Amino acid sequence: GEALYPGLGLGLEPGGIYLGSALQQSLGAFVGDRLYAMSATQERVELRVLGAFRTGNYLLDSAYAFVDLKTVERLSGIRAQGYQVRLKDPWRAKEIGVALAGTRFFPQAWQDTQRTLLEQLSLQKRVLGILIFLIVAVAALGVANLLVLKVVEKTPEIALLRAMGASRLTVGMVFALEGVFLGIGGVLLGNLLGYLLCLYLSLRPVDLPGELYFLTHLPVEMRLSDFLLVSGASLAATFLSALLPLFRALRVQPGVVLR
Repeated sequence: GEALYPGLGLGLEPGGIYLGSALQQSLGAFVGDRLYAMSATQERVELRVLGAFRTGNYLLDSAYAFVDLKTVERLSGIRAQGYQVRLKDPWRAKEIGVALAGTRFFPQAWQDTQRTLLEQLSLQKRVLGILIFLIVAVAALGVANLLVLKVVEKTPEIALLRAMGASRLTVGMVFALEGVFLGIGGVLLGNLLGYLLCLYLSLRPVDLPGELYFLTHLPVEMRLSDFLLVSGASLAATFLSALLPLFRALRVQPGVVLR
């Protein structure tokens, strides 16, 4: 426990036990209390509660406890035959497991033991991606609607500019640039608000019911790639939405409007 989870501050000692926070709550145990566990050989083993730990994963906090190695061997009746390895880069677990395969060890990566949770998170991420796409699409339609109304409102001015010698390209660039400025302004403002919101949630995490979500707080991780991807998609959607009013402005006939 001390080597695997140094951030938990577990100071294991013989005859002591650290309980997961949810497990401690369900047992009603406090620091200094005595617990009794039945070993594989039907021996009653007394353990003293040294404290509790909280990983943020309800599945771990409700079912795991840490004791020293000798106590584990006493409870199981056999010598410890397995090891858990903590990696600096946890995503290399499978790669290292493949490297250890064929030796006297039988590696099992955490991606395999937590497959159900990872699949749920992956599905949730796809659903969120669809929702974000719909939000961006609605925003793009709003930009298109705004620019179309602007073209309708400015139709006499557009016709006058065309009659004074302005080219179709010049008139079209006016509305194209307006769409570009709207898109860039919206992306910059959205990134700023998103960054501030993520920063706030990382400093003051939102508590979640662990029984439903398996996590006791909302995890927040900011990635530059996510910001760039969403920003690029938003700009592309805005530019595409500006094409409709642009073509409408290009079709204005000065002779018909000013007649």
